[in-house]
Amino acid sequence: MALFDNVKPSTNNASAQAGVSAEKTLSPKAEKKAEKKAQRKEAIETILAYIADEKNKVPAEVVEAAKKFKPSFFGITVGGGFAKKEHPIHVENLFKLLGINSFEGIKIGAHFDELKAFQTLHFGRGEMRKICINLIKKPDDKGAVYLAFDADKGVYTVKGIGTEPEGWTGYRPSANAEADAE
Repeated sequence: MALFDNVKPSTNNASAQAGVSAEKTLSPKAEKKAEKKAQRKEAIETILAYIADEKNKVPAEVVEAAKKFKPSFFGITVGGGFAKKEHPIHVENLFKLLGINSFEGIKIGAHFDELKAFQTLHFGRGEMRKICINLIKKPDDKGAVYLAFDADKGVYTVKGIGTEPEGWTGYRPSANAEADAE
């Protein structure tokens, strides 16, 4: 007696055997449920659009209740949302490296070494290169920061703020950044 003598072949349906994939269809009950969900969502969006429209005189308590019901519709972030920060993350990282709290604290000639960058942000040369590029190509509202790196010494130095320093041979602000500023 062989090992696989009593094994029967599987019974697949005809469409799978012919190489045709069967489309997945919803049951009538699931279709009704999905339809009701879509109708409810549409109704909620209509109500919230009416409430959010400033020309409609909606009582303040109704607006507040709607904000609690669906805060994202009113631009309110809750929890760990993506609230807009005062400065882009690459500028905040520069603040940490220079030991300052505001953009006004950045001084031309300020410097830090790559060991401090690694100890503070756990960034190596690759990540710091990206920060240097972003400080120029995606500037803060206050202007671009021209940060140069001396590979022999391992030191990053602020060469200019806002305007391009004389003799700068590195990256330049992108055309989109200039158009956005205007």
